[in-house]
Amino acid sequence: MFEDTHPSTHPPLPPTTEDDRISWLRLLRSRRVGPSTFHRLMREHETAASALGALPQVAKAAGVRNYAPCTVEAAEHEYAAGVRAGARLICSNEPDYPAALREITDAPPLLWVMGDTKLFERRHVAIIGARNASSLGLRTARALAAELSEAGFVIVSGLARGVDTAAHGAALERGTVAVMAGGGRRHIPGREHAFGQGYCRAGRQAF
Repeated sequence: MFEDTHPSTHPPLPPTTEDDRISWLRLLRSRRVGPSTFHRLMREHETAASALGALPQVAKAAGVRNYAPCTVEAAEHEYAAGVRAGARLICSNEPDYPAALREITDAPPLLWVMGDTKLFERRHVAIIGARNASSLGLRTARALAAELSEAGFVIVSGLARGVDTAAHGAALERGTVAVMAGGGRRHIPGREHAFGQGYCRAGRQAF
């Protein structure tokens, strides 16, 4: 959405307070700010609070009228909901953020995380598939996930019913990572929510 105008030579500062995390959340949830725009604004302004202050004028210069960033109330509501669920918010320049994920283009600036973040330090293999998988498909997913898990890989999938939960379940003893889009705003269906809570109680990771 926006162009770099005066890029900073300093890396974005990591959050040190809850207010900083709220500012990161507000910036990411603001209209027309995706990961790419978020990272450009942080490079230019160094802190999320400074980027938020500049955002209406930047938007106006880009031809967007009557622009308002995400409100403090909306960000605080999401933050409180995540904390109540037992999750914590990790920013992309913090040590617990997955190093491999940080290297991709337009990496998510924020992750809601539950469970054991040390799983992020191990080798990963993703297994995903159909929700309405055949019995053969489910058996294959379980066998593949179990074998890879025994070989030391962390199994990554999407927590959906079918192949995803089959793969998670087969790898649970040694570690599995569940990835869901939408952060704290996403409603998780009951069955998938139960699986995710079970993984976290077992010391495994869901985010």
